[in-house]
Amino acid sequence: MVRAVGDVWGSPDVEQWQLALQRYDATIACQKPVALAALDHWYQHVLPSDIAERPVAHITHDELVRITEWKMARGIWRAPNLVLVRGNAPTGALLYAVHCCIEEGRREWNVIRVA
Repeated sequence: MVRAVGDVWGSPDVEQWQLALQRYDATIACQKPVALAALDHWYQHVLPSDIAERPVAHITHDELVRITEWKMARGIWRAPNLVLVRGNAPTGALLYAVHCCIEEGRREWNVIRVA
């Protein structure tokens, strides 16, 4: 028997979790603000492939702003956070990507400047 999706957090039932996942897009589409559905689609489907196509995985300043907007649309709106993120102009700040190399069974973290 499949229970209401709202009960999924207490359920070890895989079918219950799959049902919740199938309803994810429709649930997001019903949420406010209206912009959440478009931001969520971008965050879940477009951004990961954009990052994967880059020679060094990183996000741009514009992407960081959109991620902040997405995060705030999903929860508590903290306007100062968005102001702070937008205030970091890409020309005035260095953008870094953390690159993880696995060599000889150990992890080596390198900070790489991204133009």
